[in-house]
Amino acid sequence: MTTAEHATVEVRVDDIAQLFDTLDPYPFPERDLSRDAEDYIVGWARELASHLPITIVIHYPNTAHQGRAFQALKQAMAGFFAARSRSIQRDLISGASGSMHQRVC
Repeated sequence: MTTAEHATVEVRVDDIAQLFDTLDPYPFPERDLSRDAEDYIVGWARELASHLPITIVIHYPNTAHQGRAFQALKQAMAGFFAARSRSIQRDLISGASGSMHQRVC
């Protein structure tokens, strides 16, 4: 969904833990997103207007446990996408400098 101020990606889960890689040994807020969750969110984000900020809305059962998990989820998602952004930027920079170096030689 897109409005004048932002684009929205919506995800519905039965358990917030479904969004994370179950094989990742780190504690819950530090885990990577599951590949399926990442692909879904990024895929929809690419479909939306690129000039707008993206809001991710997670629909989950209204229980005390899920409410606590949601608080950790906000931190985890922000950290995950910030790390992915830095990784992609490094790849682009090293790729660009490699290409420039090849042209100079």
